[in-house]
Amino acid sequence: MWKKILPYSAWASAVGSLVNTVASKIISDVFDLSSMDVDEAEQTATLISKVSKLDDLFIRSSDSKSTSNGASESPRKDNIATNEEAPIPMTAQFADKWMKMKFLSEVLQGDLKDIKYFWFESDLSLYFTKEETVDLILLSFEDNANVRGLVKEIRGSEMGERVG
Repeated sequence: MWKKILPYSAWASAVGSLVNTVASKIISDVFDLSSMDVDEAEQTATLISKVSKLDDLFIRSSDSKSTSNGASESPRKDNIATNEEAPIPMTAQFADKWMKMKFLSEVLQGDLKDIKYFWFESDLSLYFTKEETVDLILLSFEDNANVRGLVKEIRGSEMGERVG
């Protein structure tokens, strides 16, 4: 109802604030845990996946295509057949914890190789500090030589210094 009344930027700011609150709560709840087994990690990742569907709210209606009968068609996620780029949701613009929550899901579903890749080759270090990443690793994995090695590599890296 509010989407029809408010300018898009006002509506998106208000809804983004709510979405940000949800993302922040999920992130803080995970960090409040003392340990997390595989089932809990999968349940949390499933919850994040459901919340991630809120991305659809932040695709502007002008990004949708009209069909021949004038009905609106959802943007295609597989743009290979159309040679057009799918619209990119603007969720992160209105909810600053959005990408952190999405990376949290990736870390919870990943193994040590994935986390190493996310930290050194992807953007995990833009959203998590070194210590947050180490805490997630120690929360999710049993202590062994591989875990200690990755923790040492992450702590020794120059990444993740300026995360807010």
